Amino acid sequence: MRRVAIAGVGMYPFGRHGELTATEMGATALRAALAQAGIRRGEFQATFCATAYGGVAAGHRVLSSLALTGGPIIDVEAGCASGGAALGLGAAAIESGQYDTVIVLGIEKMPKGIIRSSFFPSWMEAAGLAATPAYFALRAQRLMIEQGITSQDLADLVVKNRANGVLNPNAMFRSAVTREQVLGSTLVCDPLHLWMLCSPNEGA
Repeated sequence: MRRVAIAGVGMYPFGRHGELTATEMGATALRAALAQAGIRRGEFQATFCATAYGGVAAGHRVLSSLALTGGPIIDVEAGCASGGAALGLGAAAIESGQYDTVIVLGIEKMPKGIIRSSFFPSWMEAAGLAATPAYFALRAQRLMIEQGITSQDLADLVVKNRANGVLNPNAMFRSAVTREQVLGSTLVCDPLHLWMLCSPNEGA
């Protein structure tokens, strides 16, 4: 089995970007990645494009905008794990010898508001049982019971993540927060406060 390496990386900062489309963000990130890797048209054999909200032919639109079509373009949708799934598929394709060089791309332009959980029946969503914060709040409550974690522990995760964001120019949130600020934000679904929730955003 062959070893796999990431030759180049490109990103479009996470956040809210107005009328800018996922295709445009993806093209910017892909152009940067190819430039860093020194890879030109015809020097890769396939593309794996991760997206949950990108719609049909999301990867095709990005590559078409850069005149890079001509090989297989596989869209990958695995919810919040789409990026990891696409990377795994790309790596496996190289390890197996199917391809020598592939593009792995992720694009997203999420709507505002609570993330809809389309994998639940509609009646559960209507009853409030499938709203994403409620679902993960139940998971958090179970961890509290079984593993002994506390609300303070959950808040400390936010503090750690925001501290990392301060150092990352591509992060959506670039300011540090304290445990007290996190626990002082609106309680959405016990034990989850507003600042503990992931924010739907855009980027590539």
